[in-house]
Amino acid sequence: MIDSSEENSRTSANRLMSLLTEDSKNVEPESIKFLNIINEQQNKLIEGLFLLVRSKGLAPEIVDDIFTLLDDAAELTKAISDYLKSSVNELRQIEVNTLAEFEKFKSFSAMRAELTFSWGRKFQKENQARENALKRLANDPKQKDKEFVKSCWEAWQENKNHYASKAAFSRDMLEKCEHLTSQKKIEDWCRTWEKE
Repeated sequence: MIDSSEENSRTSANRLMSLLTEDSKNVEPESIKFLNIINEQQNKLIEGLFLLVRSKGLAPEIVDDIFTLLDDAAELTKAISDYLKSSVNELRQIEVNTLAEFEKFKSFSAMRAELTFSWGRKFQKENQARENALKRLANDPKQKDKEFVKSCWEAWQENKNHYASKAAFSRDMLEKCEHLTSQKKIEDWCRTWEKE
């Protein structure tokens, strides 16, 4: 009976070792340390049982109960290992999700920087165009003539007897301003100034 009990214990021990070895492949180093401690304790228990079985000649029922307990311990170890693996897998999934979110953030940041740069360039171009237009207007002789026409129009508004109509005012301004060529344009300006 001792030989079959020893064989049973070796089978249980081998089963336990295979479970531990198989499960340790996907478990983090800290978890492997924990599983190794369990494994060492179970190996000591098995060695102690071998000694007891050989030296004391335990009753077959007790030996069978002990090996049932060892099988239960192996199952418990497997359950612990499965739990550790699932925890590690959850952590890995969190890590993957976090990295994915970080990549999205980096992509968004790059896109934001690109948009900011292009908006800055667009704003800069618009400002430059505005400045150039103001410079052209400041140097444009027609603008100086327009200012002269407005001052004459303001004087005419104070003394309406000087011109009979906008058309007469516009004709007189065309004669006085060498750069203006359109009577209609001068009349349009007068209508605009009346609304101010």
